[in-house]
Amino acid sequence: GGPVKEAVRQLAAGGLFNSVVSISGHALDAGDVASLTAALHGSWSLDRHVLKSAQGTVTKLYLGGCSLGDDEAEALCALLKPSSPLQELRLHTNLIGSPRGVAPAS
Repeated sequence: GGPVKEAVRQLAAGGLFNSVVSISGHALDAGDVASLTAALHGSWSLDRHVLKSAQGTVTKLYLGGCSLGDDEAEALCALLKPSSPLQELRLHTNLIGSPRGVAPAS
């Protein structure tokens, strides 16, 4: 399990597959990216890049163009990097294929 994997499972349970994930307002370091990759390993083919921006802070998370609520975005950001200062950074993750064994959250 693990909190990162569980968060990814919950997001995927929303039916937002084959999507681009945008996380902004929180800096992710190499360890965060590695943790996210490990959580996805075996369920998705993963292609990722990190893009930095000097623009204003955005605290939204988008999955395939659908925006999650502030609480959902904050929760995932906190799981990935709980002690991070707010810095503008977007993590774009291409999720190719379908996750397996993911049940809808109830």
